[in-house]
Amino acid sequence: MNPNPQIRVKFVIRGAVIAVVLVFLLLPIGAGVVFITGLTAPICGASGDPSAYGLDFETIRIPAPSLNGELRAYYIPAEPAKGTIIGVPTGSAGRGDWLHELRLFHAAGYNILAVESRTCAAGRINSLGYLEVEQVGDALAYLLTRADVDTERIGIHGFSAGGSTALMAAGRYPEINAVIAQGGYHDFWAEVAENTAVFDQRIPFMGALFRFGAQIGYQVTTGTDVSNLAPYRAIPNIAPRSVLLIYGTSEPGLAGAEAMAALGEHVELWRIEGAGHGNYVTVAGEAEYARVTAAFWDRTIGAGR
Repeated sequence: MNPNPQIRVKFVIRGAVIAVVLVFLLLPIGAGVVFITGLTAPICGASGDPSAYGLDFETIRIPAPSLNGELRAYYIPAEPAKGTIIGVPTGSAGRGDWLHELRLFHAAGYNILAVESRTCAAGRINSLGYLEVEQVGDALAYLLTRADVDTERIGIHGFSAGGSTALMAAGRYPEINAVIAQGGYHDFWAEVAENTAVFDQRIPFMGALFRFGAQIGYQVTTGTDVSNLAPYRAIPNIAPRSVLLIYGTSEPGLAGAEAMAALGEHVELWRIEGAGHGNYVTVAGEAEYARVTAAFWDRTIGAGR
């Protein structure tokens, strides 16, 4: 007996509808997963080289209980030293990241400890700033063992996700006396929600599905919740220690920086006119960048303290 043609058509239509619904659901969810796993991929980035700037330095290995291993780092001593600054790597970068800025701090009279990322040290996932706070703790513990480090004059510097790490680390560790954070997010998940709202305007629920995928992807890859990526929460805990935020007027994170600067008198915001995400020294000029940052370090951890 031949099957009823009407039943067969209904079956095909039902299958097609289910397939379309599944594609509609899975594509944005998958895109969210790909987005976040791309950002957190454990691929070790490039390292800076102090010798390229003619700097005398020590190549050291720091015990890192947080990784059950070690962190490689450069220690660049100043003589005499006004204080010591920890250089946080950006994301999965190697040691000496952003050395073109750290060298200016060294020229102003500060020891530099430039550490590598957890990704380079142990192949760990890049959490975009939150888990990296533990490696700052390892770096601090190392500095406390050095006779040439005044433990009451320690600062921290970072860019982008590294800047967010610097803020969250200062909120956790009172041994950090001052922070320069550049170009980082103030609340990662809030920024993702804002930037994907346009998806919902074009196709209902598309942005929500993308965010769901990103949220699940972050939880699976890092083992922690994406809501932890919120350095603005650390700002009150840092007070009365000083924070200098450096952002370009042309970068997307400026609104978040302005929100953080409004959280306390201990926070300053230097808006560099025309700068984008990361080209602060180029746009402001090396002399002006060095002048502003040295003045901040001097009055917080250095000679003018």
